[in-house]
Amino acid sequence: TSDSYYFGRAGKPILADDARALAPSEHGLFVIHSITPVVATPDYIITVTNSGNSYVLSGSDRNGSFTSSSQPTLTFERGSIVQFNINSSTSSAHPFYIKTSQSTGTGNQVADVEGQGTTELTWDTSTATPGANYGYQCSIHLSMWNTISITPEVPV
Repeated sequence: TSDSYYFGRAGKPILADDARALAPSEHGLFVIHSITPVVATPDYIITVTNSGNSYVLSGSDRNGSFTSSSQPTLTFERGSIVQFNINSSTSSAHPFYIKTSQSTGTGNQVADVEGQGTTELTWDTSTATPGANYGYQCSIHLSMWNTISITPEVPV
């Protein structure tokens, strides 16, 4: 029969969806032979382009949707998965980062963000602190910044 087994590091589950994926070694330890990662569906998807030295965003956040909005403030509830899809020419001229404070360069990056400075950035806000300082920032241009607010999780 086929069963599901979950393993994880720092709360990130990995699904081994075949009982044969676990087999005891000659020393009694379990060895994972094959696994299928669990891919979380983003709660929010935001497209990022630029107009000169301003980011232009389309998508939605906790407050609703926006289209071709110049550097809007963003709000997400803690626990959301947010995906930013950055246009390739925007990414090369204006590398996109999620940071804890406004600054050029690659310092002050927020933890649990994958793809900083690339064309696809994903942020799992599960460890974000509501009320803390967050923002999106071009690593080259100080003025290409705006804040991101994290609110407490919405009870289900």
